[in-house]
Amino acid sequence: MRVKGLTRLLGVFADRPRSEFEQWAAYLRRWILRGECPVCDHKLDSHHRVSHIASCNFNGLNLENGFLDDVKARNWGAIVKPFDRLTSMDLMACVTVSCSKSFAIVVWVEVDQGSGGAQYPIYTERIEESVLGGVREHVELVWQDF
Repeated sequence: MRVKGLTRLLGVFADRPRSEFEQWAAYLRRWILRGECPVCDHKLDSHHRVSHIASCNFNGLNLENGFLDDVKARNWGAIVKPFDRLTSMDLMACVTVSCSKSFAIVVWVEVDQGSGGAQYPIYTERIEESVLGGVREHVELVWQDF
């Protein structure tokens, strides 16, 4: 199956009811960010927003599948390409978080979702708004309040 981004993986589309976006944000707030903003280190609230950038397959404990390197190198064109979904439910995803102070990029993984699994961030970087210009050249950022 061809998949373009976590939004399709989670069944969240721009034309769907807002509650699905809210459920996605709640999932990220609870399981990935653990309720804390990666920019200001305060509790996530309505002053914080999140937008999905891209996803890829995650093959076990090897974090060096190229996706993370491409995020660090700002190679947005490479990470937003569609990918063939493996039968495994494991994935790696990149989101950006907006705070009144600045922005952050967070890369996180989900592993072994078929058997209860775990979700955790593997890379967080505070960025300036100018970095988002490069992202916007390759993907539309759809912001959701927490």
